[in-house]
Amino acid sequence: MLKKQLHKIFKSKFARNAAIVTSGTALAQVFNAAFYPVITRLYSPEDFGIFTLFMASLGLLMVIGSLKYESSIPIADNEEKAINALSLCIIVILILSGVLALIFLFFGKSIFNTLNATPLYNYRYFLTLTFLLAVLYNILVQWNLRQKNFKILARTKAGKTLVMGLIKTGLGIISLGPLGLIFGKIFSEISGISNFGLLFFKKNKRLINSININEVIWISKRYKRFPIFASFSQLFNKAGLELPIFFITSLYGSSVVGLYGLSHIIVSLPVSLISNSVADVFYAEVASSGKKNPKKLKLLSNKLIKKLILIGVGPVLALMLFGPQLFSFIFGAEWYDSGVYARILALLVFARFIFNPISKIFYAFEKQKQSLLLNLLRVILVLLTFIIAGSFNLTSYQAVGLYSISMIIVYLSTFLYSRKIINDLIKNKE
Repeated sequence: MLKKQLHKIFKSKFARNAAIVTSGTALAQVFNAAFYPVITRLYSPEDFGIFTLFMASLGLLMVIGSLKYESSIPIADNEEKAINALSLCIIVILILSGVLALIFLFFGKSIFNTLNATPLYNYRYFLTLTFLLAVLYNILVQWNLRQKNFKILARTKAGKTLVMGLIKTGLGIISLGPLGLIFGKIFSEISGISNFGLLFFKKNKRLINSININEVIWISKRYKRFPIFASFSQLFNKAGLELPIFFITSLYGSSVVGLYGLSHIIVSLPVSLISNSVADVFYAEVASSGKKNPKKLKLLSNKLIKKLILIGVGPVLALMLFGPQLFSFIFGAEWYDSGVYARILALLVFARFIFNPISKIFYAFEKQKQSLLLNLLRVILVLLTFIIAGSFNLTSYQAVGLYSISMIIVYLSTFLYSRKIINDLIKNKE
């Protein structure tokens, strides 16, 4: 009976919503695929290296953007609490953006020198602006996930990518260098916020009147585990993804990190295309009904993983066999080495692809402490990897290979711990 009910949910509601979100992401990645062969011929590996550093810095900063309070929006008890959670997020990001601008003003040079990201110093205020815009966009994404506005999410995601590609291409033609890539990111975030903002004010005028400071303070206390544990956990998670950029820059230079950056973007497309979209819908499903029926949740997660393995195995094999030749043909001869990095990263991205959705369980069941420990393990392994790389004078290929092995271990550990959380919930229900 349960299996039949699960099958019905997966085939209708869950699968339909996942398909809607994935279709928007798919269209976005079609735009990406169309623009990148042009963009790689307009910008040099060094331009991409600076932009890769910019995006790595942005990724680390975004973790603290609203102190992970945005994760409380989909799981808030009612709409009034959700709108106050959203208000709390906006207050936090406005304060932190101002603080970040002041930090860059007085300490920017020493910070970027310490991070081996000196080329970013001239772009520090663009980094602050992009930080503000990107976090605002993510806050509005969480609101639309709560409202299950999956069509709007899909359309906005595709529109953002189109705007970014057009801006990057246009500014590349006039040889604006790294700024062309950065402006593409900035204007894509503005387009996404505009789209969500219009819908929000159109549909939620009544709810806006429910915002009050006492409720905002209550929300900040009720979900305090998000900033205490989840923000640090996500910081360690992001550090595991982004710190290699800084280490590669320090050890091998901006051109190498540009080659690595393109390979990472391209091989991560399946994660962006399918896995992240499925993870968003999975989180919405867990937040709304997963706590009531953990057995159903376990069956659903099993089915997801099997399907993701079948979907991901083909692209992984293609990258491992023909990565350098594909990159050289599609993006230009100077990007051949990106294909070598893509070959090395293929198994890592495959692990991320299949295990990413189930990791949302840590947030849905407020297991932030456990997630923090796993992500701390990630950072420790990254640090060890590049200490070994520097100490033994490993080539950039060897360093990336060692990093890939380390991260596969982390993703497998995350999956096993997620299963333990579900199994413990099932036992408690029996």
